Amino acid sequence: MSQPSQVFRHPPSDGWIVISGPVPTFGSESPQLAERLIERVDLSRTSMCLLMGEMISEELHLFIDDVEALLDAPVVVIRAQNISELECEELYATAGLILLTGGQTQDWIRSLELPESCLKIGRLLEDCGLVLATGPAASALGSWVFIDIDEKPVPGLGWMDGAVVLPKVQDPITIPGVIKFISQHDLSYALGFPHGAILALGPKGEVEVWGGTPPIIALGRGWDAL
Repeated sequence: MSQPSQVFRHPPSDGWIVISGPVPTFGSESPQLAERLIERVDLSRTSMCLLMGEMISEELHLFIDDVEALLDAPVVVIRAQNISELECEELYATAGLILLTGGQTQDWIRSLELPESCLKIGRLLEDCGLVLATGPAASALGSWVFIDIDEKPVPGLGWMDGAVVLPKVQDPITIPGVIKFISQHDLSYALGFPHGAILALGPKGEVEVWGGTPPIIALGRGWDAL
């Protein structure tokens, strides 16, 4: 049987990446989240939210309030689509927790992939220690992205090698197009996030569930041979 560290393959990094469907809460749906953040976050550094788009949703307001109360420090909100090189360098130098949220998956792929962009997922993890990606930002981390479930996927950032990350899907096996796709690609997998599911991937191959519900995984072709 494949081990979690074999499935959740990603480049070497010095930090943690935490993946959630919606912006999480500190309530009963995510009972471990506050404790885990305290364990992992460098409290001497700043917490920042990279927001794609202009609207701060009610759930984001609540999460920011919870983080500020937990860490006893303000959360700085930066508009990801308008970030300057100076803001990027400040972020890399001072951030200890970064939330990636809002916008569309294509926006995050462009912002984190284009050569001229100052934002890079590898450097965020290396310099900042903990990145929490939600919704569209989480989708962008996979090798492929289903912008429309009924259409062929487009390439993602590929940080999670072989993955299709589905933040709005309870169980990937219920999506015929996704299952057909991963059945044709070696060592691929689809990852669905039921309400309250949070997955954390650490620098030493750690795979931890920080929410009250585990994510749901569907393995593609070739895993039986391992």
